[in-house]
Amino acid sequence: MKRILTILAIALAIAIEAEAQSIRLGDRIPDMQLDRELAITSKEYVCLSFVHTESAPCLLAIETLCRVVSDYTDHIEIVFVSNQEDEVTEDIVCLANDVNISIFNDNESHAFKAFGIKHVPYTVIYSTKRNRVEWFGSVQQLNEETIERIINKKK
Repeated sequence: MKRILTILAIALAIAIEAEAQSIRLGDRIPDMQLDRELAITSKEYVCLSFVHTESAPCLLAIETLCRVVSDYTDHIEIVFVSNQEDEVTEDIVCLANDVNISIFNDNESHAFKAFGIKHVPYTVIYSTKRNRVEWFGSVQQLNEETIERIINKKK
């Protein structure tokens, strides 16, 4: 019985994760003000991480993402997007551990709606040249091998 409940719980989690976000690999990124406001043009890729700093999983995701991507910041711009009303910059900067990041306060949830983000933490990596999604998912699924594959795919 315990095994059946475990299998059902895993199946439910996968179904919720699969239905939660509407973005797909290769999709064009939505047109939004984010690029213009942050002047994201110097890097080959942007790693958007949608977070809420009052969520323990999001706080862990911020630390994890900064650790995993820290060696690739010559190629990838890390942008944390939050739709919280209050100022979250200080919370995120403290967790970033000296990694160069950008923070976008999406108070009206335009970026969240444009990307179809319903649950956080959620991360999207896209190519700035092609404006196409290269990777998306949970930060726990992102590792150095995945980043290497994305960066070296064009070669």
